[in-house]
Amino acid sequence: MKEDERIKYLRKEVLHLSQEEFGSRLGVTKMAISKIESGSRNLTDQMLTSICREYRVREEWLRTGSGEMFEPNPESELDALCDRYGLSRQSRAFIRQFVELREDEQDVIMKYVLRVADDLRGEEPTAPSVPSDADLHADLQKELDLQKRRPEGSTGSSSTAV
Repeated sequence: MKEDERIKYLRKEVLHLSQEEFGSRLGVTKMAISKIESGSRNLTDQMLTSICREYRVREEWLRTGSGEMFEPNPESELDALCDRYGLSRQSRAFIRQFVELREDEQDVIMKYVLRVADDLRGEEPTAPSVPSDADLHADLQKELDLQKRRPEGSTGSSSTAV
């Protein structure tokens, strides 16, 4: 099976999506998907990366047909991590919730933890910093840059889930 055939198989037989639905999540038209599936348009690296990211498809499978079709489920990865380190149900819930936060929300949690650690060591707690206008502008620009890089219609957050 060739790349174009694997894409059609993935879309139609596995995901049960129309070309329009499949393309919409990738920010392309039904016609673009049709041309890729028919072989009249080559699959670009950018489109391959988008398909892999959006549908959790393994790049090796999409390129060559070898190995597993999908990346492991984040929940099963988290379960394996908890089993490996003998983590409690509460620890698992904490880790899951933490990694699902946006990066700026994770930063707030980390600052809080560091302040508690300073307090426990008897040091003067670090005062929370108020972001300057320049910091706020930089954060806004960073978010805008991330939005520009995402395919249209993508709703993924900027943090990486486990």
